[in-house]
Amino acid sequence: MSRIPFKRIRRQSLWEVYGKRCFYCDNLLLLSDCEVDHIISQDLKKKPQELKRILKYYQLPDDFDIDSLYNRVPCHPSCNKKKGNKRYSKRAINFYIEQAKSNARKVEELENSYKDKLEKDYGQGLLTMILERGLLSKSDIWDLIECYELAQLTLSDDTQVFTFSLNVDELFEFDLLPDEAPREYPYLCDWLRNHLVEHLASIISTPFYPVEDSRDGETFGVRVVFFRLDEKEFQRFSIEWWEIFHEGHFTEVYGEPPSKYFVQSEM
Repeated sequence: MSRIPFKRIRRQSLWEVYGKRCFYCDNLLLLSDCEVDHIISQDLKKKPQELKRILKYYQLPDDFDIDSLYNRVPCHPSCNKKKGNKRYSKRAINFYIEQAKSNARKVEELENSYKDKLEKDYGQGLLTMILERGLLSKSDIWDLIECYELAQLTLSDDTQVFTFSLNVDELFEFDLLPDEAPREYPYLCDWLRNHLVEHLASIISTPFYPVEDSRDGETFGVRVVFFRLDEKEFQRFSIEWWEIFHEGHFTEVYGEPPSKYFVQSEM
């Protein structure tokens, strides 16, 4: 049995099928900036009565699957934030869903091709695919390593989660960044994330996994899951601009066990 983070595969599949563009503004979208949005908000799963009312308002079937590919689209974080839980017209929502439906099969086929290659050979399959598509980067290499290591783990509810946070303005104000760091916010965030991962890998011998980051234009945060973390090793952490904003167990942070995030599949 193995555990593979298929959420990352889904994000890349959506990004490619939609032409590497934001679904809402149609501008070019970096994979590192890509978020997967639910057209009908995922939050409604926790509010069944409101969900029922919304589905009726938009004339959608009662069994509408919020997690289906015809309700998921790639977008910029800013477009996702702007959309929020705003109520759009019936015509707009139905148009969005029809567009997503028309691409669902392509996304599923590409996603399955990634899964098949990854299941046959974690590293070689994904590496070949990334090289063929010209998408290889430092973060891609880390993702390959993470996928391989995660396949060897048994995840538990007390898996540790750290949230690293910083204020971007302070980096410039106190001249903390090295010359090679980019100054444009989106690219700087990518650099900071990769720099953090590289430093953690240099001091920690056990597996870890950066699950998500948050960007609001002023601050930047990275949430990292640690498996069997050695506290003595972590004491060697030495990047001065990062603050550990929060530390907790996986289930405490996400409200669900790790198995909800890492799909189990037969090899």
